[in-house]
Amino acid sequence: MTKNLNIFILSCFFLTFSITAESNSVVLVRSTVQYPNFLQPWRNKNPETRVSLGVYIGNGQILCPSQSLYFATNIEIKKNGNLKQFKAVVQKTDHDLGLSVIQVTEPEFGKDINPIKFGTEFFLPQAGLVQEFSENSTLSEKKIRIASLEMEHYSNGYRELPIAEFQSEDKIDGNGELVLEVASKLPQGIIIQFKETNGTGRLIPNFQIAKFLEWDGKNQCFPFKGFRFRPLTDKVSRDYYFIKKEDQGVLVAEVTPNSTAFGSLQRQDVILEVGNFKIDPKGNFQHPKFGKVSLSYLFHSGQEFGYTIGKQIPIKLIRSKRLMQFSVLLQPLPEEAIRIPHGNTRNAKPNFSLVSGLVFLELSEQMLSEFGNQWRSRVDKKLLFLNDFSRYASEPGQKRFVVLSQVLPIPGNRSYHNFSQLILSKINGKEVNSLKDLQKLVTESRQTEDFLVFDFEDGNQAVFSSTEITPLDDEVKAKFGVSN
Repeated sequence: MTKNLNIFILSCFFLTFSITAESNSVVLVRSTVQYPNFLQPWRNKNPETRVSLGVYIGNGQILCPSQSLYFATNIEIKKNGNLKQFKAVVQKTDHDLGLSVIQVTEPEFGKDINPIKFGTEFFLPQAGLVQEFSENSTLSEKKIRIASLEMEHYSNGYRELPIAEFQSEDKIDGNGELVLEVASKLPQGIIIQFKETNGTGRLIPNFQIAKFLEWDGKNQCFPFKGFRFRPLTDKVSRDYYFIKKEDQGVLVAEVTPNSTAFGSLQRQDVILEVGNFKIDPKGNFQHPKFGKVSLSYLFHSGQEFGYTIGKQIPIKLIRSKRLMQFSVLLQPLPEEAIRIPHGNTRNAKPNFSLVSGLVFLELSEQMLSEFGNQWRSRVDKKLLFLNDFSRYASEPGQKRFVVLSQVLPIPGNRSYHNFSQLILSKINGKEVNSLKDLQKLVTESRQTEDFLVFDFEDGNQAVFSSTEITPLDDEVKAKFGVSN
């Protein structure tokens, strides 16, 4: 009786979650995007078309990669076997996961298309089937072999998240394809990358997708551990930090202000255990299913162990040669701790301030990358150094870096036409901590001072009389078509 009941339950599970080519669940997502110019933020670049695949998840909603939707001005959906283009809008996005849910409002879209439900059972290693839907309205399946699970910033985000690596002899676009387990046809994930040169790719596993789909789109979906660590594999370092066990311990190298780790962990702490899992000298723990995985998994993706935002996670460590145990509250990423935006744009347009033709921006990796593919060799070395080593605040309230990116030339600012890529330090002797701070200081100084003196970190200065600011601004806006 029990055996028959188990067979019935298993059958119902596969009927609910398994997918076939006839399910018609994969759609084509075509978006028109217009990216901003991060050096000249008042301008947009020429419109482009981005194409990806999406997976229908019910109620007019489609799951697809977010990179193809950033700065979209129009999104159209095409179903298999249907010539009509359906309009859609973005409903929610997780920039670190790299996935979005878009909404189609037309009721007829849900006809002749079956929704997919992502479970949390992920098989490793496994053989998988890739479902593709091409521009010529054909649905095809290709084979892959999923080999391992890693933790990486795979969408150029701020958090490391689980990513499954696979191999395939078939050609795959790597842009939102659905992956099924061969035998059960259970959804296993969404492909976001494939390199045809070596036949390897990456996919977002189903348990991460399930967590994202449960999220209401408010605040943040995943916690942020808030510290960086370095391995402790050499005997001298291990003896120095009084680590007795050879198979445990990593060193806390940096703590992010106002994060999960802030106020609990300290630099030079040696972490021995997280969530009751031993941490090896390379920073890995033994996952019950996936083998060796980075400790970041427990902080960022530990929902299977009950570790989500607002929950406590236990930690065992050595501090000043003393063994300590306590729990920390898992918290989201503190946005104020990001001194230099980097990685993907997170769909955020750049802000700027224009003063007499001087264009001020907050330093970001996106701004630097506007100098082309070889931007690292073209930008000012001080800015490059800051971008590499000062992305996160090391203490609460640290300033952002305001940069004079260029001067829009008119006769009234001719003395400064060669100024570019300079870090602004003060206005009339007062520290500038952000672009908003600059705008406030300029407004106040124009009302109380005869001159505005801009001091830059390299020793240069720019000086304007308070009365000439407005006419110079008007001249620049008229000549270069600048609008705030």
